[in-house]
Amino acid sequence: MLQKLNRLRGTSRDRVTRLNKAAEFYERPATPEESEIILNQKLQNVLGLKAQMKKLLADYLDLPDSTNLEESLDVIYNMEAKIEDLQVKFKILITKYCKAPNADNVPMTDHKPKLKIPNLPLPEFTGKYEKYESFKTQFMSIIGNNESSNDNQKCCYLKASLKGDAKFIESTQDTFQSLLSALDASYQNNRAVIGTLIKNVLSFGKANDSPRQQRNLVDIIKRNLRALENLKLSRYNLSDALLVHILEGKIDSESQKLYQRENKSIEILSLDCFLNFIEDRARILEGISKNCTTTVNSNSNKQFVKPKQNFQVQNH
Repeated sequence: MLQKLNRLRGTSRDRVTRLNKAAEFYERPATPEESEIILNQKLQNVLGLKAQMKKLLADYLDLPDSTNLEESLDVIYNMEAKIEDLQVKFKILITKYCKAPNADNVPMTDHKPKLKIPNLPLPEFTGKYEKYESFKTQFMSIIGNNESSNDNQKCCYLKASLKGDAKFIESTQDTFQSLLSALDASYQNNRAVIGTLIKNVLSFGKANDSPRQQRNLVDIIKRNLRALENLKLSRYNLSDALLVHILEGKIDSESQKLYQRENKSIEILSLDCFLNFIEDRARILEGISKNCTTTVNSNSNKQFVKPKQNFQVQNH
C-alpha cells in the first residue's frame, strides 16, 4: 500500500512541476477567447490535483502507526503549498489575459459593457484570521481587480464568498469598498493572527508515546513558528526556553526522562534541540513498533501443539 501511495505522490509531483512551468512560461495566444479556454482548463487541472492531494494525505494517515511517514508528509505539505500558489497564478493569468476588449475596439452599436467574470469557483472566507490575507489576495485577483465588473457586482460576489462568522460582518454602506474595508478592520489584525498562531502552539494536547502524535507535535510547532516569523516576530533565547518548558510537559513521561538523560548540560537547551529529540524519538518508537508487529506475526504463524497428558489410575 505504501509503495502505491508513493508512486501516486511521485506522479502528482510531476504534474505540479509541469503546471508550474506552464504558468511561468505562458505565451498569450491570438485571442482572449483562446486564453480563457486554455487557462481555465489549466486551473481545473490544478483544482483536481488539489482534491487528489487531500485524498492522498488521508490515505497516508490511515496507514498503521508503525509506518514511517515523516518524509512522505513533508513532501505532501510542500506540494499542497505549491498547488495553492499555482491556483493563484492561474487566476491572475486569467484576470490578465481574459479581460473584456477595450472600449476603442468595441463597435459603436455596443452601448453596455459586457460582464467578463471568469467562470471560476469563488474563494471562501469563514472568519479565520490567519486565512484572511490569502483569501483577499485570491478574491482581488479574480473579482476585485477585474475592470469589467461594476461596484455592485463586486459587492455581491464578495458577500457570496463570506461564510461562517465572516458573513455577519456589517459595513457602513452597501458598497464593495465599504464591505472590504469592514473586513480589513475586523480580520487584517496582526494581533489577532499572532494570538491564533500562538494558541495553535500552546493548545496541542498531550502527545503519548505514539510516533504519529509526536510527529504531529513537531509539525504543528514548526508550521506555526514559520507563520509567526513571517509576521516579523523573531525567536530568541527566552521564547525558546519558555516553549521547551511548556512542550516538555506535553510528551509522555518516558520521553521526558530520556530527554533529561540525553541533555545533561546546565546550559539552556534550544527549541531546535528539543524538536530534533522528538523527531528522533518518533523514529525509534516506529522501529520498535515495527519489530513488535513482525514478532507477533511470526509467532502467530507457528502451530501450537498441545502436549499430551498421561493419566494414571491408582489402584486402591
